[in-house]
Amino acid sequence: MRGETFLKANGYSNMYWGGGGENDDLGYRLALSGQRVVRPPPSVARYATIPHTKRATLTSKVQPSPRGYRMDGLNTLQYRLLGRSVHRLYTRLQLDVGYPPEGTVSSAVQ
Repeated sequence: MRGETFLKANGYSNMYWGGGGENDDLGYRLALSGQRVVRPPPSVARYATIPHTKRATLTSKVQPSPRGYRMDGLNTLQYRLLGRSVHRLYTRLQLDVGYPPEGTVSSAVQ
């Protein structure tokens, strides 16, 4: 995904911690911000999901709203920069985002 596309969708929601539901939510954000998701044919690119047990209870707790993506995401993210290293194809940022705030959807990270 291009950076400008991610910015238009206001990035990921800050309501998800530990995995589960954030990718579906990003899909809503992309659609609501007028972005298209284009998937190349398998001859060009493909991916496989690592087998896992779906946690329906987590993914159903946060419901996206048409205006919500503008009020929760990159523009409200709080973090502390711990390190930065520039590489040929990417820049790696090491951040401290603290602990999940009250009211977020979280699960134990293994």
